[in-house]
Amino acid sequence: MFVEAIRRKDCKFAVEVVNDLLQARDPTAGLLTLGYMRERAICVAQDRAKAKDLYLKAFARNSNSDAAIRLAALAATDSSPEATGELFWWMRRSARWSEKSGNQLASNCLPPATDDPEAFVRELGQWDSKLLQHCRFSNGLSALIAVAMGYPEDAILADATGEIVIRIAPDASDAQVVRVQGKNVEVLTSWTMMILRDALSRVQPPRSPLGIVEIPFAFKIGTP
Repeated sequence: MFVEAIRRKDCKFAVEVVNDLLQARDPTAGLLTLGYMRERAICVAQDRAKAKDLYLKAFARNSNSDAAIRLAALAATDSSPEATGELFWWMRRSARWSEKSGNQLASNCLPPATDDPEAFVRELGQWDSKLLQHCRFSNGLSALIAVAMGYPEDAILADATGEIVIRIAPDASDAQVVRVQGKNVEVLTSWTMMILRDALSRVQPPRSPLGIVEIPFAFKIGTP
């Protein structure tokens, strides 16, 4: 219902939907949706700090929710020194990137496999700086696109399932959808390019690119 309200630009109804979600026995969906509204200034004033707090509350209630990927996406658009570590930390914890998911990171960009924060930071600090930039870019794009897939702009995409492969030039000067499998391929391709362009505008490309970035997504589009 939230996606329908936003599509109609009906902010009053969208806020009512979120309030209902927040009053539910499990308010996780409400926390995530309100966080997204705060992050992207949808019907409410933009406030990234409040968005982060809402995502953290959602993660504390349900670590298997989409909260971790939202926190990773938020870190991807943050230029502060600690944001890189936060991006990798939350990607590590996101169920979207588990072994059972089709959304797998490149093998050389997998976050350190430890739940100890100090050990995590130490291991990440040993990465080659060029590789770290490259992986921050590709992992950040992956997180941003995964979040955007939860809010389809076109009604024809409701409940769409399939696979998308995105390819980005090393310097981020060119991006394309190289493979789409699923129903409504033309609309899906157009919509994917739209969210890809938005993601590229929000994440800093690597200063010393290592090569072409290719991101596969196995997806089910719907409201998170």
